[in-house]
Amino acid sequence: MPDQTPSHAQLPLDNCLQQMLSEAREEAISDLSIDDVTALGTDLWKWASAQTGVAMRIRPATGKNGRSLDTHVLETVGPDRPFLVDSLLNACTEFGFEVKTLFHPILPTNEGARSLIQVHLPMLTEQEQTRLLKEVEVTLHDVALATSDYIAMRERMATEIVRLETSPHVSERYKTEAVEFLKWICSERFVFLGMRDYTFKTAPDGTVLPEEPDMVEGSNLGLLRDEDRNVLNRGAEPLLLTDEISGFLSEPESLILAKATLESRVHRRVACDYVGIKHYGPNGNVIGETRLLGLYTAEAYNESVRNIPLLRRRVERVIELSGAVKGTHNEKALSNIMESWPRDELIQTKSEALAPIMKGALHLIGRPRVRLFVRPDRFNRFISAVVFVPRDSYDTATRVKIGQKLESAWNGRLSRFEPSFDGPAFVRVLYEIVLPDNALTPDINALERDITELARTWNDRFRTAIMNSGLGEKEKTSASLFTGGFT
Repeated sequence: MPDQTPSHAQLPLDNCLQQMLSEAREEAISDLSIDDVTALGTDLWKWASAQTGVAMRIRPATGKNGRSLDTHVLETVGPDRPFLVDSLLNACTEFGFEVKTLFHPILPTNEGARSLIQVHLPMLTEQEQTRLLKEVEVTLHDVALATSDYIAMRERMATEIVRLETSPHVSERYKTEAVEFLKWICSERFVFLGMRDYTFKTAPDGTVLPEEPDMVEGSNLGLLRDEDRNVLNRGAEPLLLTDEISGFLSEPESLILAKATLESRVHRRVACDYVGIKHYGPNGNVIGETRLLGLYTAEAYNESVRNIPLLRRRVERVIELSGAVKGTHNEKALSNIMESWPRDELIQTKSEALAPIMKGALHLIGRPRVRLFVRPDRFNRFISAVVFVPRDSYDTATRVKIGQKLESAWNGRLSRFEPSFDGPAFVRVLYEIVLPDNALTPDINALERDITELARTWNDRFRTAIMNSGLGEKEKTSASLFTGGFT
């Protein structure tokens, strides 16, 4: 009778081990022998095979013959989904745990592909293990919510595009680019994480009342299936319509592009991006809104602004407001500045607010000095501050001191910073300061002077001291020879 045992390569354990050994070779992992990887993979497979649904654990890593590897491994098993690996790695990074090695075999089953993940970490205390497991559980839950509703969210967006495209209440000036923008984000430029619809309470004259809007039953998708998740305000939704939100509803634009309050655990650990789409009643009044949460993709950040709907018109409008003549050096320089400007800032800033900032950045060309440009979030949740510092004056200590100065100026909290080393003359740093309810309102000109002082180098101060010393010209010249001689 022929042997009915499956061929060696068909055995699930062998499949798991082959993938892990291949990953070890590709990563050139020197700390683990083939026998160690085999032992790690066998232990992972045995545990995963006994699990149903989603499971996770942290255990001491053991290699050949039970040899301690002096590390811990985080292991998870569950249905294969997008964003599993990067979401788990970000969870580890959030707690400051270095990821030494990662294995990710994917095994076919009758119920679909199963994803096995093994993350090698330093030795962890029991408390650290408990905290990390709790965070991993929440992270995997969010990944499941977002990816399970992916098709439903795409279908909802298609409906919203048709709704906007056929609306008689939006002028062509605002409709065409808005529709094109929604189509653009649907073409691999946006990671869909959640959606929710609202209806607004309106007065007899059609104006939206500053009252709690109503969630549309059955409209919550992805991360927003959790009704306590918030999008715009500091508290939990549903929220009262603030003056800032009411102001948006009265504007002719049919879309709002902003940062959400909700921090993403999926794919990247940043504040979610928010796209709001207005709904119109029979009389043309705003009666509701669809809110889309997600993350712009690398393709969205790398694409030229000249090719992005809404932004391309914003660029043209900023150049027009600047007075730059087409084809001139200033027009080309402004275009280059906007191409390299933090993309989130371009997306969130209207042309009228962006134009003076771009003109200020233009005037820095050839004249390196400290400059501060501030953009308040339109919903009063944070301040974006772009600081230019001459490259010779910039280091980590300077960046930290400027961040602390910005925090104290608004009585806020630094949530992120993003340095950019564009060109030989400047370092540009984007700071985001989260505002408390009792935020201060600083004098921006005085704040810029304070930051200028913070960025002065020892040589700058030494030269100033020489010039103000009262020494004769010969002595000043002699003293200046020491410039650059101390650090």
